Amino acid sequence: MDLIIAPAVIAAVVSVMGILSKEIWFDRKKNKRETKMLAIRLHYVLSKYVMQCADQLSETQTYISGREWDESIHDFCSQTGTYNTELIDIPIDIEKTDWAGLDIEIVSSILRLSLDIPIYRSYMKSLWDYCNIDDVEKAYIEKSSIVGLAVLDIIKKLSDKYNIPYTEMYGGDDTLQELFSSNIKND
Repeated sequence: MDLIIAPAVIAAVVSVMGILSKEIWFDRKKNKRETKMLAIRLHYVLSKYVMQCADQLSETQTYISGREWDESIHDFCSQTGTYNTELIDIPIDIEKTDWAGLDIEIVSSILRLSLDIPIYRSYMKSLWDYCNIDDVEKAYIEKSSIVGLAVLDIIKKLSDKYNIPYTEMYGGDDTLQELFSSNIKND
């Protein structure tokens, strides 16, 4: 009787192991696919975001460079560009996003950036309260450039890590890199 039970137990153990390994394999494949889709979505969202930052920065710099004193309103005005010194938030729901499968360095960079933006915004608000407009404008240009460079770095990491085709934006990477880099003080 022991001889009949042993093959049955072995067959049951082998079939359970087969089922479990199949489920594990499919779960891994599904998780890998979901991680790749998250990386692609982040790449797209951050690419759009960095373009918005670059456009806003360029428009504000154009406004500042074209600004002249207007006696009729006793203030500066400009016929070119638009004036906006508010840093744009990253359009990612940090708390609802499932970061589990994504590279830890990329997640860390995104989370750090989501913390830095409110800090920069608070810093610029304090400048509005205690300094002149030139200091606020310089701080905005520098801080938005720091954010832009950080986002470009994250996009590059996403492209490299998850084999996402990297698309050159805004006249090429060098143009964006140069736009942001030229505005950062090297103390």
